[in-house]
Amino acid sequence: MKKLLQVAAVVVLGAGLAGGAASAATGMIDGTGPDSSQVVSNASNTEHEYNNDVSGDFTNNNPQTALSGDATADDSNTAGDATSGTATNDSTLSANLTVDQSAAAGGSGAAADESGDNSGTISNTGPNSDSTVTNSTSHVLTVNNSADLYVENNNSQEAVSGVSVVSGNTTGGSATSGNAANTSNTTFTLNVTQ
Repeated sequence: MKKLLQVAAVVVLGAGLAGGAASAATGMIDGTGPDSSQVVSNASNTEHEYNNDVSGDFTNNNPQTALSGDATADDSNTAGDATSGTATNDSTLSANLTVDQSAAAGGSGAAADESGDNSGTISNTGPNSDSTVTNSTSHVLTVNNSADLYVENNNSQEAVSGVSVVSGNTTGGSATSGNAANTSNTTFTLNVTQ
């Protein structure tokens, strides 16, 4: 009956989540007898997970009221002009948001390098020996991107010109009502890259 000698070397290497230095697994068997069986098995498992959650909330509440006073010229022998002023509202809003979540995906190359180089060596075995070297590498990259953006713009404007009255005068001037104007410029720029 033949004597069978079996020698096995197993190395399991694991890299943690999201980072770690490059590692290598090495197994070596040297100097076995005849009719022996040798196995060197290396396994490297690397997992990376990136979670990018972005939340943006823009709220603009801009109530404006502009009232021009009343102008009255009355009950005079000679009355001048009655002129009310100008009522003006002006509103400008600019909001910019840029979200770029591509950096996490770009890290996959560096993450793959962290698996390292596995190697196995079997040497100086006897005659009729069975030798096997197995290297396996597993790399899992998970990127979760989430962007939640909310924009609300409430812009209420009121511009009222005053009342101009010329009445009850022997000689009356002119009645001129002023201008009422509203101006609103709103710009929201949202750039999301995932």
